[in-house]
Amino acid sequence: EWFFFDPTTDTLVVRMDRRGKEIIGNSKVKVMPMLTNNVNGVFRGDILHRVLHDSVKKEKLISAIMREVRKNKFIGVNIDFEEMQEDDNRILVNFQKELYTRMKVQGLMVTQDVAPFNEDYNHKELYQYNDYLILMAYDQHADHTKPGPVSSQKWIEAAVDYIAKEIPSEKIILAMASYGYDWGANGKTETVTYQQALTLARESQAKVTYDNHTYNLYYTYNDENNQTHQVHFTDAATNFNTLRFATEYGLAGTAIWRMGSEDSRIWDFYNRSVHRAALKNFDFSALTVVESSDDVDYIGEGEILEVLSKPTKGHIEHEIDSNELLISEQRYEVLPSMFVVRKWGKTEAKKLVLTFDDGPDPLYTKQILDTLAKYKVPAVFFVVGLAAENNIPLVKRIYREGHEIGNHTFTHTNMATASRNRAILEMDLT
Repeated sequence: EWFFFDPTTDTLVVRMDRRGKEIIGNSKVKVMPMLTNNVNGVFRGDILHRVLHDSVKKEKLISAIMREVRKNKFIGVNIDFEEMQEDDNRILVNFQKELYTRMKVQGLMVTQDVAPFNEDYNHKELYQYNDYLILMAYDQHADHTKPGPVSSQKWIEAAVDYIAKEIPSEKIILAMASYGYDWGANGKTETVTYQQALTLARESQAKVTYDNHTYNLYYTYNDENNQTHQVHFTDAATNFNTLRFATEYGLAGTAIWRMGSEDSRIWDFYNRSVHRAALKNFDFSALTVVESSDDVDYIGEGEILEVLSKPTKGHIEHEIDSNELLISEQRYEVLPSMFVVRKWGKTEAKKLVLTFDDGPDPLYTKQILDTLAKYKVPAVFFVVGLAAENNIPLVKRIYREGHEIGNHTFTHTNMATASRNRAILEMDLT
């Protein structure tokens, strides 16, 4: 998502992740940025309506898209227009026709995202003006619906059947869900990543259930206010079964929404063929281990941190449908964990703590203490062991006058690169 709309001028805005672009470029991966009408988390059909009905704005948009695509050496653009307000879906078709015709002259690609069972999209017409249509086979249940599976297998199959009646299957890319939702009793719904879903389950001691009808997962838990939540999400088994269907159906390919929130086990099979014949030698046991995450789950608020638990791997038992070569059953025997850190020490608003680091200094620390004493202000002094050893009277004065003393290690070494024994020694000596 690098191309957006300015809601005040209805013009193209580029918000490119430069670091991400650099990494992708170094990997020689071809890039096709998405243009979305999502503004601050809301799909703005009103912006699209103004642009699509104004020939000048439409021309400026198409020209800006082409300019940015060529300038950044992208291979094309992906159009993600949702929650439209048009009574006539030919309005969107006309835009795609203009964009596609001009992009093709430059040898550039155009793809478009379409929602399942949605009459905003005229598939028969749109596929003629796109290299591929990307079927967003997710959000069967979402933040605007009651709780339920994010993308059940039979629902996906029905969505593909629906669009494949109108366009060739080789023009369809199937986008799969790699995330979930947490529905609260108060009506508030939050999106969760796979790792977040497992962390919530672990912290609340909830039992994760794999539904062998939908191939989605779910559980319930009670929050700190004793309010019941329902969590539904997908994992690598969900995606594997969807890939099997997409492959046997003869679709053009698959996509994931969204990167970074997926079950990392998907990369054990995503880059290989999952045709029946190709799976004869596939080692399904590789999918029994769920890697821990390097992410950190913070509990509470404040600047003082306490590590409650460290990452551990999870373990899953599964069963394979030998006829269809699908993952028919899963049991999450052990849930993986990430770093869990408790944050505490939050104070009232407009309060702060004065801290003085890497002393004590024989000249400046005395002056600081004199000033603090004059105004009766407490502070925190993070001392370095070597400096403290050479200025014992100052350390005693800091303590005597009621200030806090923090440990900044003995030599102020880089603890991130120090060995475990060195780190312990640095802390203990101080």
